[in-house]
Amino acid sequence: MATRSHIRFIKGSEKFQIFKFHDGTPEYMIPHFVEFFKLTRNHDIDEIVPSFITFSKIAERKTQTIEEFLKSEWNDLCLEIYLAKVTDDLPSDIEYFYIVDLDKMIIKEKFTKRKWNFNIPLESVQE
Repeated sequence: MATRSHIRFIKGSEKFQIFKFHDGTPEYMIPHFVEFFKLTRNHDIDEIVPSFITFSKIAERKTQTIEEFLKSEWNDLCLEIYLAKVTDDLPSDIEYFYIVDLDKMIIKEKFTKRKWNFNIPLESVQE
């Protein structure tokens, strides 16, 4: 079953938002964020957002061979994660809404009110 989520990246007044079709639970996303931020050197929002989309698409497929992917019903990479329009309204069809504040180095989940602080290196992500 799909666990839809939105991820909003914020740096200063800039905002970009991503829709993730499945695996949006904190149990999946927080380790995913940790793994991603371990690999990033630059926290420029214009680079972080497309890098996160690419990283997420690769991570989704690392357990599949190309042949398995092409034979699956989910063989369109665009279905899994993509850029979404930033609005003030919360989407009604999602279960989790993450806000990644690149200035404060904080990830907040809006519905559960959970918050994680992260620093470089991210081995010490705390709730």
